[in-house]
Amino acid sequence: MRLHLRRALTVRSMAAVGFFSKSRSCKLHHLLNFNPTGGLHTAPSPIDAPLSADHLVHHLLDLFSKLPGLRDAEKFHSLDRNLVPSVAEVVIKGLASWRSAHEFFRWASAQHGFRHTCYTYNAMASVLCRARRFVQLQELVAQVLDERCPMTPGALGFLIRCLGSQGLIDEALLVFDRASILHCVPNSYTYNCLLEVLVNSRSVDEVESKFEEMVVARRLEPDKYTFTAILQSYCRAGKLEEDEG
Repeated sequence: MRLHLRRALTVRSMAAVGFFSKSRSCKLHHLLNFNPTGGLHTAPSPIDAPLSADHLVHHLLDLFSKLPGLRDAEKFHSLDRNLVPSVAEVVIKGLASWRSAHEFFRWASAQHGFRHTCYTYNAMASVLCRARRFVQLQELVAQVLDERCPMTPGALGFLIRCLGSQGLIDEALLVFDRASILHCVPNSYTYNCLLEVLVNSRSVDEVESKFEEMVVARRLEPDKYTFTAILQSYCRAGKLEEDEG
């Protein structure tokens, strides 16, 4: 009788030890996984996780619309990893102030692994043109050339027009004449943009020289916009009246 009782107590004791060991293990697992502020197994925060383009644009617009002292510095370290040119272009165009846009543009330029494209450069050029910021436009041209940013013929024409609209004719000629280092072969559109710029401030001889380069050296076909620019140049110089006389 005593032997059976002792065996029963032993079995119960072992079961109790197993229960408490299992219970302690469960509690320990619960304590390791529970953390009211995030814990060990919490999902990554929205800023740390890869952001969609729309969310990234939203965060960057929000940051650069604020005064520097009111910005969340921690966000910068997570946003720069996701920055791509298409997002930068939207942000530049979306910021209300040219100063904010220019600050963002310079910040983006400094981010590791990021390079501006002809589209982000042109977005910034357009903003600076509207604000009539001549010095910043000249600096932008220098950066385009220093970085040897690849330009499409259309993008180069757009930049030339922007510069010409602000009277920066020398800068417009500079980027056109250095198209080769920008990996660009000017087409008829590019030449037309340059001719339109030259009409307002250069001699007829210079306009004719670029026209000859276009049709003879480049063998590009002139169109109505080309001839309109040539006629405007002659009119401004009074050459048509001279020919008629």
